[in-house]
Amino acid sequence: SSGINAEWPLRPGSALESENENLKKMMMLHEQECLINQMNEAYKEFDLELVKLRADKIQLDVELKNGDLRIILLFEELLLLKEFEKRENFLQEALSSKLSDRDEMSDKIEELEEKLSNKKMYMEELQENEKLLYDSFTEQLGENNKFADFLTKVFKKKIKRVKKTAEMEGDSDESDSDDDFDSSSEEEDDDEDGVEHLDLNICPPGCSQELYDATIVMREKKLDLEEAIQEEKKIIDSLKKEVDALIKKNKVISHGVKCAKNDLEAFQLEKQKKMNELDMIVTLNLDQIQFMQNGVLPSDLSSCLVFHSAGVNQLANRIKELQQEKAQQIRKFK
Repeated sequence: SSGINAEWPLRPGSALESENENLKKMMMLHEQECLINQMNEAYKEFDLELVKLRADKIQLDVELKNGDLRIILLFEELLLLKEFEKRENFLQEALSSKLSDRDEMSDKIEELEEKLSNKKMYMEELQENEKLLYDSFTEQLGENNKFADFLTKVFKKKIKRVKKTAEMEGDSDESDSDDDFDSSSEEEDDDEDGVEHLDLNICPPGCSQELYDATIVMREKKLDLEEAIQEEKKIIDSLKKEVDALIKKNKVISHGVKCAKNDLEAFQLEKQKKMNELDMIVTLNLDQIQFMQNGVLPSDLSSCLVFHSAGVNQLANRIKELQQEKAQQIRKFK
């Protein structure tokens, strides 16, 4: 008991040491197993990601190739359109010019027809005024007027009126009212109606001078109306001829418009036909190809027709519908 603490070392083959080593070994084995599992999971994830990337690459390659083919097709269409562009512009300009001419001609016809309508209305107004003047003259004569025939002759007398000519600039003198009549005016033959021959230019004895002067004034109004009516008739006839001529021209122009439209339509059909002749490449999966010969896919698919699968179903359903319609018609006519 000298007071010195002594450590007692474990013996190499002791149970405690052996248990400690076994525990360490088990922990290391477990860690190793976990690392191996992590490595295997990483391998699997990498392989799956690689497969996905490969599939994406294939799909992208397909899309890129389809894009290249589409660009080639668009370029061929562009070349074809440029080839037809000059001719199309010429036909379009020709059609536009003819349409413009037709519209312009239609406007002229409409304007002249409106003017003609106004002239006809004015003509009717003049004729109505003439009728009212005759009625006014008859009313002015009154009943049992022994000079009624004479005054009627005066009123209806045909006089050659001389048109006034324009004087030189600065000369404002006007001719007298007597200058409106020709000195060689024709007088009507009074003997045809059994009226005593009287000078129509002089008021006969017994006849009211006031009534005679009023008759002369009304005759002037009548002659003015008759001249206006004749002038309007000439204008109306001239407008009718002009309208008829323009209508004939418009028919010719309309025929030209129709021909220009037909030419442009024929050109568009020709252009569309050329566009349809361009080759278009369509990417298909093998399961989309239903064209088999003896159960084998032929090497030449040029005679195949490509369309949506929905169209096949519609055609198949249509066959059944036609069969049903045929059966209904047979039953109907039995």
